[in-house]
Amino acid sequence: MFRIDHPTAVVTLPAIDAAGTPGYFTQGDPQNAIPATVVTKDWANQIQEEIIAVILAAGLTPTKGVNTQLRDSINAAAADTTTNFTLANNQSDAVVTGVTYSGDAFRCIKIKGHIYRKTDSPEYLQAYFELTLGYKVDLGANGTWEILESNFLGDDTGITLEITQTLDDVQLTYDSTNLAGANYVGIMRYKVERFKV
Repeated sequence: MFRIDHPTAVVTLPAIDAAGTPGYFTQGDPQNAIPATVVTKDWANQIQEEIIAVILAAGLTPTKGVNTQLRDSINAAAADTTTNFTLANNQSDAVVTGVTYSGDAFRCIKIKGHIYRKTDSPEYLQAYFELTLGYKVDLGANGTWEILESNFLGDDTGITLEITQTLDDVQLTYDSTNLAGANYVGIMRYKVERFKV
């Protein structure tokens, strides 16, 4: 989704005309002198901004040529936000897919979850964690994301959660130790809370 970017578009939202009588579109009927409905600037801008608002509320950046952002935003809001993520073995700065947020949309992200790892041995490692990320606004420049809180309870699973930042966006990453064995399993199940401040 992307706002209209034709050369004829203006850079600020025009003043809204007074509301008329609510109605429905028609293609018109020339035989009975009924004109086709004119699509007004107010109607087009309202539809555009309604869609953009949903995408921004989900923490996404409207991107030209990406035609699934409204769907993805609705799914994120409607679905249980608990997610299963496969933790690869022996990684450094690996990306946790889907855990990226914009400082323009959110000031605080809280991630709670469970980590489970095992290999050929019947022994397994598991831990519960809570991670809080905060965005510090810097007027006139990009702000800074920081890990404000990082708590782990349980075994040392060999997983370290970290963040990387690009402009105002934060991305959750992880390092994993090497658990040798052909039957390695690594899963992180997590839930995200996002706060606008």
